[in-house]
Amino acid sequence: MQIVSCLPYSVEELILEAPDVATAGQRLPLRVLVKSDTDKAGKHVFLWDFSPQNKAPLPWYRQVADTDIGYAEINLPLARNEIPGRYMLHVRDAVTGMEISKYIKIASPTE
Repeated sequence: MQIVSCLPYSVEELILEAPDVATAGQRLPLRVLVKSDTDKAGKHVFLWDFSPQNKAPLPWYRQVADTDIGYAEINLPLARNEIPGRYMLHVRDAVTGMEISKYIKIASPTE
């Protein structure tokens, strides 16, 4: 299924703000911004997925966040027993279909 939208502005890119390293058992602060050709973007809906490197997304981490102001923030609670390693954070804007990803290292709480 493909969503078609007609926005009163052009979306240039998505900007993903996330730490490079997070600790299992802590909250992972995340923010995605819509960079547009206007001062402020409007309504967008973001789908957030989190997966171990080269593996399928972990369904218990899936989040949906909507916004009327062009950016969304979430705090993703990580399991205390999450396996340390490299994970992929992937965000998709449902309005435009644009996507952005970032690798995040998950460290053990004992490191």
